[in-house]
Amino acid sequence: GGRPWDEEAKEVLGKLKPIIYVDKWSMAQLVIHSNKDYRLPDTNGIGAFHVLQQRSVATRLVIFPGENHWV
Repeated sequence: GGRPWDEEAKEVLGKLKPIIYVDKWSMAQLVIHSNKDYRLPDTNGIGAFHVLQQRSVATRLVIFPGENHWV
């Protein structure tokens, strides 16, 4: 816990990054995103989609234009 810039929090947050587990992604995925989500940029969803495609995982990407985080 704590603030993201505190050393203890940095250590915890570092272990929770999805990129660490990419090598374990194998199940088919439907990536749903929106382009007005200010919490998660659409590039995060697109990036996840590309990683899954490169790993030959069955994947679909759906982006809802003009929608926010509550899609």
